Amino acid sequence: MGANLAMRDGASLAQALAAHAAVDDAVTAYEKILIPCSVEAAEEAAEGTAPSPPTAPSRPSPT
Repeated sequence: MGANLAMRDGASLAQALAAHAAVDDAVTAYEKILIPCSVEAAEEAAEGTAPSPPTAPSRPSPT
């Protein structure tokens, strides 16, 4: 879960930086997205309701 959140956060920050001329404005816009998403992810993790990562397909048993 943590790596996925880090990737999403990095992408969100990059988009904010590309959309705003001033870094302060970009960070402010990024925080408006980051904080609610972080709260939601923390609540899901605490409740154990966070979506599970996909699992690898099982291998057939040798016969």
